[in-house]
Amino acid sequence: LDHLNSGDAIVVYKDGVALSYIVSKKLIFYPKTANDFELKEFESTNSKSLILMTCWPIGTNYKRIAVKADVVE
Repeated sequence: LDHLNSGDAIVVYKDGVALSYIVSKKLIFYPKTANDFELKEFESTNSKSLILMTCWPIGTNYKRIAVKADVVE
């Protein structure tokens, strides 16, 4: 996830069908600030989107990185 940037493509396969997404935002945050305004804004959407999240930096639980991608229709 760390290597993805805005505009990058993500393809997810579900039941043999390819679903295409374009990365729209990346956020690095502390897990203890789950009520943070920026994180809430990141999670709210009116469109079909995909949010991928993992620990950051790799191999630690110090922070989290989340990538939001919007579906390409």
